[in-house]
Amino acid sequence: MNKKQILLSGLFLFLFGVPLLRANNALRRLPATVIDDCLLSYQGKLNQLLPIDIIKKYYTSSLATAKLTYRPSAIGKFDYDSYTYSWPSDRKVKGTSYPQSNEIGLKWLKVIDFYSKKETPLATFNHLYRNPTEAEKEKAFQEAEKGLNKKGVAEKDVKNTVDIAKSLAATTKYLRIQGVGDAAAWEYSSNYLIVLAGKVTFRVIVNVSENPEENIALAQKLALEVLKKCT
Repeated sequence: MNKKQILLSGLFLFLFGVPLLRANNALRRLPATVIDDCLLSYQGKLNQLLPIDIIKKYYTSSLATAKLTYRPSAIGKFDYDSYTYSWPSDRKVKGTSYPQSNEIGLKWLKVIDFYSKKETPLATFNHLYRNPTEAEKEKAFQEAEKGLNKKGVAEKDVKNTVDIAKSLAATTKYLRIQGVGDAAAWEYSSNYLIVLAGKVTFRVIVNVSENPEENIALAQKLALEVLKKCT
């Protein structure tokens, strides 16, 4: 999650509450702390958590031209590391004439954003990865503007920040996915499957088709393989 997305998610987390969803019991064979520690032990080793052999198990098209991009943090701050295979496709970036690359990978293995012992990780996930109503979004923007003004932020910066939040809100949509981890949500704009296991989240990147259902199906299979490492 980049700073802009953290801003938007933080606004929604602070302002809105949602009913808790029942957790998937698939991970309850081991205590949550064991799963947390196991998954986090792969920080800096994402290539071991989702190796190319596992990707090829489910993605049968040729990966001969795929380029690997993976540079683990040199200073040990692995939260925003990204491990991705990419190769050319015949698709265009939506709404543009720019070529859209195929991508499969894994990124942002870390403790869930805004984690607090005052709230369960599942509750936090449910706050962050949902589709608020237009009324909720407008309330969030108003409250954010008031809060920034109280902090003495320059009016120009307040406007820019709120405009960024509105732009993100207009394009960020989630679909809840059942049967993966304690909770999972597909983010349409980024082609990520965001998975919660214990208090850890990770994102499986799959963008190999114009059909979101095909991307989601593959991402689910890969996410389950990741979870097998620690369950």
